[in-house]
Amino acid sequence: MAKTGRLSRTRVVFGLHLLVAMRYVGVLTALLVMAGLPACAKTLSLMAPASAWMTSEGVRAEAAALPEGIPLRSGSKAARFIVTNNGDGQERFPGASIEFPQGQGPNLTKFTALQCWVRVTSDNPNVASKDISIVLYQRGSNKQQFHRHEVPVGRWVRLSDDIREYQRGDISRIVLCMYEQQLGLTDTYTWEVAGLEAVEAVVLDGGTMPVLESPSYGTRPQRFEGKGVALNVAPDAASAELAGKGMGGRRDCYCGFLVRDCARGGRWRRPSELKEIGLQLTWRVERVDFALRVQGEIEDLTGQDRAVSVAFALPVAPEGLVWWDDVRNKRVVQRGQEYANLRNNRAGARMKHSFYPIALVSKSAEHGIAVATRLDKPTVSRLLYDGGAERLCVSFDFGLTAQCKRFPSKAPFEFYIFDGGGDFRTASARYAALFPSFFVKRPMKEGIWMPFTDIAKVEGPEDFGFMYQEGAPNPEFDDTLGVYSFPYIEPMSWWMPMPKQVPRTYTAAIEYVDTYKKSDSSFQQACALALDSCGVRGPDGTLYMDFRNEPWCDGAQFTYNIDPELPTEEGVKNRAHINYTPQEAEKKFGPRGQKPRTEPGPGIDGMYLDSIEGWGYYVNCNTKHFDYVDTPLTFEAASKRPGILQWFSTWEFVKWIAEDLHSRGRLLMANWVYHSTPWLAPYLDVPGTEIVWLRDGKYQPQSDATLNSFRWMAWQRPYLLLNNVDFYKFDRQMMDLYFRRSLFYGMYPSCFNSSVYDAKTDKWSTLRYWHEPDLYNRDRELFVRFIPIIRQVASAGWQVLTEAGCDDDTIWVERFGDAAGGNLHFTIFNSSQSKREAKVRIAARKLGLKRGP
Repeated sequence: MAKTGRLSRTRVVFGLHLLVAMRYVGVLTALLVMAGLPACAKTLSLMAPASAWMTSEGVRAEAAALPEGIPLRSGSKAARFIVTNNGDGQERFPGASIEFPQGQGPNLTKFTALQCWVRVTSDNPNVASKDISIVLYQRGSNKQQFHRHEVPVGRWVRLSDDIREYQRGDISRIVLCMYEQQLGLTDTYTWEVAGLEAVEAVVLDGGTMPVLESPSYGTRPQRFEGKGVALNVAPDAASAELAGKGMGGRRDCYCGFLVRDCARGGRWRRPSELKEIGLQLTWRVERVDFALRVQGEIEDLTGQDRAVSVAFALPVAPEGLVWWDDVRNKRVVQRGQEYANLRNNRAGARMKHSFYPIALVSKSAEHGIAVATRLDKPTVSRLLYDGGAERLCVSFDFGLTAQCKRFPSKAPFEFYIFDGGGDFRTASARYAALFPSFFVKRPMKEGIWMPFTDIAKVEGPEDFGFMYQEGAPNPEFDDTLGVYSFPYIEPMSWWMPMPKQVPRTYTAAIEYVDTYKKSDSSFQQACALALDSCGVRGPDGTLYMDFRNEPWCDGAQFTYNIDPELPTEEGVKNRAHINYTPQEAEKKFGPRGQKPRTEPGPGIDGMYLDSIEGWGYYVNCNTKHFDYVDTPLTFEAASKRPGILQWFSTWEFVKWIAEDLHSRGRLLMANWVYHSTPWLAPYLDVPGTEIVWLRDGKYQPQSDATLNSFRWMAWQRPYLLLNNVDFYKFDRQMMDLYFRRSLFYGMYPSCFNSSVYDAKTDKWSTLRYWHEPDLYNRDRELFVRFIPIIRQVASAGWQVLTEAGCDDDTIWVERFGDAAGGNLHFTIFNSSQSKREAKVRIAARKLGLKRGP
């Protein structure tokens, strides 16, 4: 539910303007003293009465009664803040604040979390939620420290922020920032805030855990052994052993299986405490090859909709521990800090999920403990290590509801624990050995990406190394050149053009959909007709949509659930079937049971999916879709309503179309993949992404961490880059750098276009690289020189185990191919800004290389 980040410059100015010396300081100081809390207290009240808060223009503070039915500590206080939004379209950040004089501010060094209960109401029925942040300032610094929360209208919500990374030795100011989200909207809204307090507790994955005075397993633990790793698991505790040695870790807080009810405070509970909140947990552990597989299920016993997190936490001492972000980047663990590799969404307890399906903390160069999830079973899950709780953790966010036919009031989960070796590469190799079907390579011919343009119109096309044609404008010519042809689909969206005179409001857009239900365009009509049944809806029942002005559409963009199992009616296809059906594939590609088309063949070679990770962070709360999901539900972060993460609907479509295409010997190509999700990796044969490596007039490639993630997910499959820049500004020297960096990662560089909007004429102008002979002829020599080398390297197959390295960390090494196959290659990259001399070590024996004479 929390959004972390920085406040804008306007918010800084507001904060400095608002937080002047206050005449109410003595009141709050007295409150803190009267609470009678010693320095070692577990909680510290930060809530002041309404009269003690200074408010900005348009905000009025009032006294408020404590909410009923909410678990608050004795002595808690509440206040109400009424905000008038005048709708003039100007950006404002209404707020209330407390300022502490020198030496009288609370010292929160020992406190790990900030929590309170809030409720927001609005007199405008179109307002579904509002945002709020609790901002802390340390004395002597203007650094704003906050998490931003989206709160649904009309219900009490508990906010909890992990403040361990805050500077909190001497708090000088506390600000409640209550945002105006929709400029031009007129309403009066009210925030009620109760029980604002700092908590001295063990924090794990955003939830608090009480410190135990006498921790115990309670019952004799069961022991499970894998290769080099063992688990001891009891109903209320767990521990691990690695290479015959215990992992240490603090023993004064919870471990093993943990569950939290996210709609009711989010405190972690042990399985023995679940009956009192109407939940039941079952689990089992078994050995699979070298790993231990843990499977379980959480079930609601009340018949109500639930928002829950399930975790498994292993005690692991932080001393000498290393966290691995990816194959090249690692961090030495510091006590008190959390380590994870997360991406954002709008679901679950933290609105985040892990990107990689594995996490590793290593104790030595030979051994580390890894936790992993399956790529073919998507869940909103996080794999992390917390140096404060001293726990290696895997957690899942589930929405439970009786309205879900396949998972009625329950959700299954599965994860793996194994010795991942001493680094991320070894752990990755073992993960691939555990799940080899996730990393199958099908296309044997490789080259660069051509977007839309007919290759026949390019001068001397054989020089450029084309191999994958997006859009298939001329399959006959592609066949003569030996190029794969892929027709275009953007399956989860509908771009609805709207005249300028139609207001850009939700109501006007919905009304304008009726225009397209009678459209002469079969595609536009089909999308309009499918919107009611397939549109992705929020907790309030409204459709997710954006107003966009793009070169291809000025109007509204709608997002669809593209689960192919959604029902269809006579004359109305579901959104998945608008672009692809097995019946149409039978006519186009022939029957199932064909051998894989590893090389370009006559006609169409497969399908191309555009923007495939787009709009996937939405949570679809349309209960009519729940009966068709193949993955357990999660929950929408603000409302805590069960729902389907849109990326999971995309996963269902991609899995379905890939399996059908593969059965007919065809391939699947996709754009914009491996930025936010890992779950599509087992199904995509030709993944790639559009990039922008020119910013502020400078060559700015993506980070090594980002490119590592592309390479890891593609594994040995080709990965394609498509640069979208003004190529007259992206000069030949920059192109040379682009090609060299692509070569290092074994990726194929290509070029697309740049578009510029002229507000005066209300028109877009687009520069298309492959339409400009002076551009591609300028760079022709680079293609002739680099693409054959990239093809030789990449087609040999990326090897996650390099068996090579360099003492200079700025010199990076990757391996492709192997000696046994006669195609062993190494790529070496100097990531520094200066010339370097370094020695690269190669493990000749491990690579099967013979010594020279």
